[in-house]
Amino acid sequence: MRKEYLSIDWSEVFDVDFEGKLYWKHQNHKRCKDEIAGSFNTSTGYWVVKYKSVIYQQHTIVYILCKGKIPEGFTVDHIDTDKTNNAPSNLRIATKAQQLQNRNISNRNTSGYKGVSFNQKLPLTPWRARGYINCKSIELGCCSTIEEANKLCIEFREKIHGEFARH
Repeated sequence: MRKEYLSIDWSEVFDVDFEGKLYWKHQNHKRCKDEIAGSFNTSTGYWVVKYKSVIYQQHTIVYILCKGKIPEGFTVDHIDTDKTNNAPSNLRIATKAQQLQNRNISNRNTSGYKGVSFNQKLPLTPWRARGYINCKSIELGCCSTIEEANKLCIEFREKIHGEFARH
């Protein structure tokens, strides 16, 4: 977490609604009081706000305003993985490893199942199941069907990743 987030009393700058939208508390020559703050950054996919010439991610400010400080080593995670959904109920703190567990399936995935790949060198058990613990890949086993491999992955993620498991 950048130190700038911690050094500002965001409650003096913004109001926040139940959807996670920020509103300016004070008027100046560029904006009106109660005007919606921020803009959408198309390159990152996040809502951001510029304050005192520094760009901040809105979801982090919303979390601080609604739930409090963010402990060292944690960041703000979107539970549903939708970067635009900054509703306080959709935000939680997470470590980097937990953030990685909560990712959607990769667009490079060819099996259609997270953690499952095809290994043509093993004709009897060609479907390989893999999982991750603390950003390290773990071999879960090889299966004869894609469904078996997917079941192994799901069971592993639910046991190891808990609330951060995403299938």
